[in-house]
Amino acid sequence: MANNNENFINDQISAQVQGLMPETLKRAYRAADMLSKETPFLQTPTAKANKGRLYSWAVDFAIEQVIKNGAWDCDYHWSQYAKPTGRYLEVRLPHSRLSISRVQMAKKQPRDVHFRTNMRMNNQLTLLEEMKEEHAVQGLPHILLTHGGSDPDFAYLGIPNADHSKGYLYQTGNLMLRPHIIVDDRAPIEDTDYEDDDLMDLKEEIEKWLKDNDV
Repeated sequence: MANNNENFINDQISAQVQGLMPETLKRAYRAADMLSKETPFLQTPTAKANKGRLYSWAVDFAIEQVIKNGAWDCDYHWSQYAKPTGRYLEVRLPHSRLSISRVQMAKKQPRDVHFRTNMRMNNQLTLLEEMKEEHAVQGLPHILLTHGGSDPDFAYLGIPNADHSKGYLYQTGNLMLRPHIIVDDRAPIEDTDYEDDDLMDLKEEIEKWLKDNDV
């Protein structure tokens, strides 16, 4: 059944886009390191202890630029948290939504906050279950891009389990270990139109939900 989740992620985020992630994340981390070294107040103990925030902001900016320059053909939105204390980057994919988080432990979900709870609940639907009435689509599935370490050392795409303590329904391998892909106009775009029946059924259910809910 994990293969259904793998196919879904590959359908939503092509191998070419996944191949852009290592260099995109490395550039973001390098920019954060440079800013930290060149800015005196970022050398204080309090700033150093919270350097992860710089990495997070740099990655958000880098992903936004990848979308803006057309290397990743999708839309995005700076969405408000459930309690309006700030915004997070929501990448809008054809049949899902993606958010980004820096984490300490690669296999554990990030801190349990309200907006992620709501998005995780949408992952109860059909990715690991057969199509049943009680698992009807109630929202867009959530894909999470996590990254961490100092280089960064790891980055994963995953489908969070609705039960936060159980981690993920599925995670890719470490994206930082994949070959880096350079965008080239001459390079063919990989065909990710899977013929998997379960995947097609899920996409049709999501499209019906989008239509019924005017999304």
